[in-house]
Amino acid sequence: GGSGGGSASSTQQTSSTSSKPSGPPDSLHVTGCQHGTVGNIVRGDFALTSENHGKPVYKKTVQVNGLDVMLYFWDERDGPNFCGWWFGPKVGGDQVWAYHPEKAMSPPSSGWKVPYDGPIDTTFAIAARHTNSSAATGGGSKQDDQRRQQEQRRQQEEEAKRKQMEDQKKQIEDMRKKQEEESRKKAEEQKRLEEEETKRKEEELKKKREAEDKRRLEQKSTLAIRRVIQKVRIATPENFDVLQQELKEVLEQELENTGSQKARMTEESDKGLEQARARIEQINLARQKEQEKKDEEERKKKELEEHAKKLVQELDTLVGAAETGAEQLKETARPLEDNTELSVTDVERTAQAVEDAGAEAKARTKACTDFILMRGPEMKDPGPAIPGQPSETKQALARLLQRINECTRTTETAVMTARGKKNTAVRRAAARDKTKEMEAIFEKYDKDCDDMLSKKEVVAYSKGEFKFNVPEETLTRVWRNMVEDGCRGVHIDQFQWLRVAIGTARERERDIKRRAEREEKESVLTDMKADLLGRVREAAKAVDEADQDVSKAEKQVQPLQVKAKTMPAPSMVALADETDEVIKEAKTSVAEARKQIDALSEGIDERFVKDLKTFLGTEAKQLEIRMGRMDGRLSRATNLSTRFREQAGKKRGAELEKLRIGAFKVIRYNQRLKNLSKEGLFSEFDRGSDGEIDEEEFVAFFEGAEKELKDLDFRESRPDDVDVAPEDGSKAGESDQAEPKSDEANGNGGDSGEAAADGSSPSMPKAREPAPAEVVELPEEALRRLFPGFLDEGCDKLSKEAFLRLVRLYHKVVKETAMTDNKNIKDSKTLRRLELNEVVEVLEGPLREDTADVMRVRCRAMRDDMEGWATVAGNQGTIFLREGGSLFKVVKETILTESFGLGGDKEATRKLKDTTRKVKEGEVLEVYEWPKKEETSGLTRMKCKVKSDGAVGWLTTMGNQGAVFAELL
Repeated sequence: GGSGGGSASSTQQTSSTSSKPSGPPDSLHVTGCQHGTVGNIVRGDFALTSENHGKPVYKKTVQVNGLDVMLYFWDERDGPNFCGWWFGPKVGGDQVWAYHPEKAMSPPSSGWKVPYDGPIDTTFAIAARHTNSSAATGGGSKQDDQRRQQEQRRQQEEEAKRKQMEDQKKQIEDMRKKQEEESRKKAEEQKRLEEEETKRKEEELKKKREAEDKRRLEQKSTLAIRRVIQKVRIATPENFDVLQQELKEVLEQELENTGSQKARMTEESDKGLEQARARIEQINLARQKEQEKKDEEERKKKELEEHAKKLVQELDTLVGAAETGAEQLKETARPLEDNTELSVTDVERTAQAVEDAGAEAKARTKACTDFILMRGPEMKDPGPAIPGQPSETKQALARLLQRINECTRTTETAVMTARGKKNTAVRRAAARDKTKEMEAIFEKYDKDCDDMLSKKEVVAYSKGEFKFNVPEETLTRVWRNMVEDGCRGVHIDQFQWLRVAIGTARERERDIKRRAEREEKESVLTDMKADLLGRVREAAKAVDEADQDVSKAEKQVQPLQVKAKTMPAPSMVALADETDEVIKEAKTSVAEARKQIDALSEGIDERFVKDLKTFLGTEAKQLEIRMGRMDGRLSRATNLSTRFREQAGKKRGAELEKLRIGAFKVIRYNQRLKNLSKEGLFSEFDRGSDGEIDEEEFVAFFEGAEKELKDLDFRESRPDDVDVAPEDGSKAGESDQAEPKSDEANGNGGDSGEAAADGSSPSMPKAREPAPAEVVELPEEALRRLFPGFLDEGCDKLSKEAFLRLVRLYHKVVKETAMTDNKNIKDSKTLRRLELNEVVEVLEGPLREDTADVMRVRCRAMRDDMEGWATVAGNQGTIFLREGGSLFKVVKETILTESFGLGGDKEATRKLKDTTRKVKEGEVLEVYEWPKKEETSGLTRMKCKVKSDGAVGWLTTMGNQGAVFAELL
């Protein structure tokens, strides 16, 4: 509101020609957006709602899928990459839909990225609306004219739209009337056709009804007969004769009405009677067997019942013994229930006798329950003699179970009661013994035997029993409260109260001592707290210094992600080292501050640790909170620095890979230019002839090497080239125009570079322009950085073996082609076909095959070591071989070992375990020795170098069951 008022005041003071409104627009209208999901969310009207980071916040007037749609600005507090205008469901939330890096006071009208990390959507547009613009500018006449013109245009547009709608309505009405007329005619025709169809159907229905009546009568008669047949089939011996007569009667009544079913009904009735007679015979046999079974079961039931009665009698004897034991237990416990004055020893003896009797009673009861568990199934009721009434055995068993439960309750109750009585008797006996003890002590100090303790005798009692001098005031209080008038001292009835009074006096004296000790302790604690506060302040200074170092580290890592995009790798490494040093200093400061905080509790007297622990925790709480935050801040800074160093490593690797590619281009160009073998190429590097290449020799080779790479395959046209014609009589130079061979004939899709070795003539090449020369830049500093990457681990020079391995050239088959025995296609013979993704090592070439104008190489197939010639690319542009094939990618985690073999004794196995290195999925391997089978284990293994850390060793590419661990890139 304040900014709006200021704008109005300023407008009144300036020229009236200024009509542009100041301040943010009151509302926005979003259009466009090609994104299918985001477009539906962000398109629409937005209203000004609030402010965030000094700029306005807009909210869509309607929700989308229950979510608000907010348009807001976010400053650089989270980094420059997060600064700009955002669309999202919440201000500052993690979910966003569109982004613009502009920092203007109002949302930009175009240039939005949709989604936030996608490309710029050119259709995305935001239109600002100032609803109070006329009030802000003072309502000048020019604005009024413009507003009236806009209103007139709006009314004209609405009038045009209204006329257009009326025309459309008229056309629709005409069309409706026409359609109604056509519908009426169709309805009349349809009615006529329906009447004719109805008449035809009525005639057909009459015929069907007559046939249906006849069929229904047949069905009724058939059904009546079949009902009786079914009843006969399930007849019993008792009703068979009746049902047989019923079947005879129904056949006489209904058989003639069954029409075509007459013969069938007769057959079914005969079969039904036959089945019924067979069934009745089976029923009679089954009934006989059932009766025999019942008789046998009855006999077994009687035997079981007799056996159960015997077992019940045995159980009754055991239950009687258990009841006798329970009665004996009650009799044994009776002395504890009487109020007899037993001594403690007598009570203990009686209680032990009760426990023994209780154990015996429980053992007898347990014998009953064990008998039931063991023989219970045999005493199971085989069944009552009279249905509905329990048998005598079952009733007797129930009574016995009740008696067993009663014995158990009686025993438990007697034992528990005896234990309670025992405790009471023991306390009573102990009280009697205590009373006797007190009487003995009283008599001990009653020197004059007058049954009273005088003051002198009381003092002697206190000193003798408690080693305590009774204060005079305590004696006075005792005599005032316990000694009756006319008596010379404390009577034995008051002796216990005398003991209490002396104890109270002793406790009062101890309170005085404790109070003095407490006051002394509080004084010491006050001094110690003051000392602790000083140490806390010193620790706070250390925390402040650590916080400054952490802030310095955060400031150091903040721009790293931006710098990583443009900074070269060496500078990134140097900056990463500098950053790590700053982080290290911060960690040292944090550790020192932590050390000082931890040392706050050192040196405290153990007597005061508990009292000072809470005080110290309160005073140092803020320091602990700050230290906890610093740990998180340092962790984040360390992660950012680590990520930056990883980015530097990746960039350095990419730069070195680019240098390596350029270096090998120069090496192979000069090898071919000078027609050098691999041995000769090594001699060009090894100028000292010592069998090794050092860094200076490596750099010196490139200083003298030709680095302008020209097209060595280009040759100028010669007059005799035009006159050369293939043997089949076709004209020279027609290979591009003539119809190529089919894939079935030569497998190359028309390129003469993939000719068959059957003597057929390849087509002649077209004339071509030489390829432009390529200049490879290899600065000395870059070569010196590149050289260590070629060395084996632990070496500072490049051996001849390592050099020859480096300059090996592999090609990967990208389209099937033939391997022949001769460079010249016309005179060659096919050895075999090179299959897709197969790898070959280039031994010679590439060389031009003049008759077909294609590049050919002499190579060795890594699959079976077969050597021959193959075409790199056809003269129509088809690529058959492409450089590559020396890199593998790990697809399943495995191990890298020092040796080719994996078998051996325990010592070899232990050594193998100690020298292995895990190779994780996704790591890239450079081939040193091509995969071959290890006969002992059946594994396919190769010698390789892990690109990530340079580790060299043997790795399994395929298991003996076909599992693949590494595959060709």
